[in-house]
Amino acid sequence: MDHSDLRDAYFDDAARIYAVCADEDLPDSYARLFTYIRVRASESGKGLGYFDTPQPEAADAIRIMLGEKRLSLPLPASQKRFGPAGFMISMGEKIADIDNRASTEHGIETPLSSELRLRLRLYEDATFRDHVLQLYRERIAPFEKDYSWDRVRSAFREYRMKKARREQETMRIMESAE
Repeated sequence: MDHSDLRDAYFDDAARIYAVCADEDLPDSYARLFTYIRVRASESGKGLGYFDTPQPEAADAIRIMLGEKRLSLPLPASQKRFGPAGFMISMGEKIADIDNRASTEHGIETPLSSELRLRLRLYEDATFRDHVLQLYRERIAPFEKDYSWDRVRSAFREYRMKKARREQETMRIMESAE
């Protein structure tokens, strides 16, 4: 499989997962997490069994990307700037800087950091991991392949309409409270 095939497969799987989540009224954050689970399970060759054993390297990689941990091994000068480890260090520093500025200057958390924190929780919190994997096994995986592109589009259309109705209802409540 070449890179474009992998990319297409990833986006096809992600669209189906998002559509199932929309139909099941599961949050977007879970759709992103289920997509991550699907990718990790596929890449590992172990399926969902990948998550049965601790994955400290994956958790550490996320901590590095969040800027919470530094690589402990000395790197050659060329790796510090250009290699994969240097890329992770640089990414972690940039994400930490953006998060810090977003938090201190605007009082918000960036979507990337919240997604990375959710992934980290998947590795660190066994109860949460069991809950999320059970949801994936019962409410996502059995239905993914049932979603044609027409059904995906229909699920997204319905999701947008539900979201608009909720926003209108929230606005109505806020206006009536004034």
